[in-house]
Amino acid sequence: MKDTTGGRIKQRRKELGLSAEQLAADIGKGSATVYRYENYDYDRIPNHAIELIAKRLDVSADYLRRFTDDPKETAGDFGNMKINPLQTQCRILNHDAAPRGNAAELEQHYRAQYMKRMRYSKRFSQSFEQLTEDEIENVLSYMEFLASRHK
Repeated sequence: MKDTTGGRIKQRRKELGLSAEQLAADIGKGSATVYRYENYDYDRIPNHAIELIAKRLDVSADYLRRFTDDPKETAGDFGNMKINPLQTQCRILNHDAAPRGNAAELEQHYRAQYMKRMRYSKRFSQSFEQLTEDEIENVLSYMEFLASRHK
């Protein structure tokens, strides 16, 4: 199985004996959505969905995102966090070019950026859970609008 977020979701789902339909129902999505998640890399899966899936599959969201190989490890524990190819890290953080510096400086930079994004993601997820479906659609539309301005 490919070591992608989708591959990890599928593998863990099967380990637990869950069908895609069961996982979909548990996270409030359609089975087609779960199949899409299992066939794409993590940057196509919304953070709130990753969090829901991780909780249901009893693994950390960071494991699903491939930031660690330990299914229980989270952003607060960097022992096994993969700080590998800079281009991958730049893509994850939406940077066009890697910052300059030695390996230790780059690792510190990416860890700081990652932690900042994780704090935003946590705040967003907590707020997101309190919204109605219509409010969620409005938020997503606005986020897509903002993202389109950066293309």
